[in-house]
Amino acid sequence: GPRDPATLSGGQRARVNLMRTLLAAPRALLLDEAFSRLDADLRERMRRFVFDRAARLGLPVLQVSHDAADAAATNGIVLRLRPEQTKNAFRSHNSLWSKDGLG
Repeated sequence: GPRDPATLSGGQRARVNLMRTLLAAPRALLLDEAFSRLDADLRERMRRFVFDRAARLGLPVLQVSHDAADAAATNGIVLRLRPEQTKNAFRSHNSLWSKDGLG
């Protein structure tokens, strides 16, 4: 029967969240460490499932990960950011809207 969500493990919650996201018919996916709480075997299966599903549905995917295998599973552009490259990108949120920022 149904379980109280509070009794689910971190990995179980991660899978439920991924499935809920896919069932909601999103126009894009933002995966922020989406596979990090899964063991190696399940992690690989879930990565394959999510990326195959996204490809079939034509969903753009932005994945944030510290795991090289997660990045390698991406069928697209991989951008590797290092702290020394990003620490001065924007000194404050206000600089985002300055003439030199994005705004």
